[in-house]
Amino acid sequence: MIGKNIANPLAMFSASADLLEYLELHKYAKVVRDSIYSTVNVAKIHTPDLGGHNTTTDVVNHMIDEVKARTQI
Repeated sequence: MIGKNIANPLAMFSASADLLEYLELHKYAKVVRDSIYSTVNVAKIHTPDLGGHNTTTDVVNHMIDEVKARTQI
């Protein structure tokens, strides 16, 4: 399925949050985890494996927007 833009990138984001936790960067890990939650449960942006019609790019762009919104001063 290479090049179809349908892969779910949330496992990678979750692993990134785990790494931040390991590095004791708890505040940043929370930002990533809260952004994942918002993407899946609030905005309901789902790739086909979760029963949705959104693309990998849609998920990544929403995650970027969420992280930006949560880290602005």
